[in-house]
Amino acid sequence: FCLSRGLGDVYKRQVQGEFLDLELTRKRTVTVEDYLEMVRLKTGALLAAPAAAGAIVGGASMEQVEALYDFAERIGCAYQVQDDVLDVMGDEERIGKPVFVDLKNGKRNVVLIHALANGSKAETTFLRRLLKKGSVSRAEASDARVVFRRLGSPVYARELAVRLADEGRGLLSSLRPSRAKDALLELSHVAVRRYA
Repeated sequence: FCLSRGLGDVYKRQVQGEFLDLELTRKRTVTVEDYLEMVRLKTGALLAAPAAAGAIVGGASMEQVEALYDFAERIGCAYQVQDDVLDVMGDEERIGKPVFVDLKNGKRNVVLIHALANGSKAETTFLRRLLKKGSVSRAEASDARVVFRRLGSPVYARELAVRLADEGRGLLSSLRPSRAKDALLELSHVAVRRYA
């Protein structure tokens, strides 16, 4: 990981992630793998580059730099997955921001992707209609949450976030014990436990 090339790569990955995000809004079927690739490029790279840059400045070995990059990339993905759960299941007042933003913007987050892949014809028709509509009423949001809960989509997403964070923590095993390592481990838990 070269610092100057690494930062350039991050900008390139973020642009690719943004384009992939837009492309996924046009596809009829989006898989969790498609979504994770987009999130890895957009959010994962955003956290990974500063983590690697900090390791370089701190005099870490190349193995440690790569471990920190991969750790932060997974934590960024875990953070985004949890954010998706909050977007469709959170309370606006409690999280301090609007909900159902992805659906209103025609974007498929991981909760919606899971629901579309596992729902009945009526449920998927309802969710696809909301995707195209550009707005979600309170009643529609409530109905969508019923569908998501019935299909286990929020639970699936939370488990995915936890798995990604666990994978990230595993990558830190090569680092010696320190306060900095403890702080990174705590961050990995906060990313998936946070409500706001």
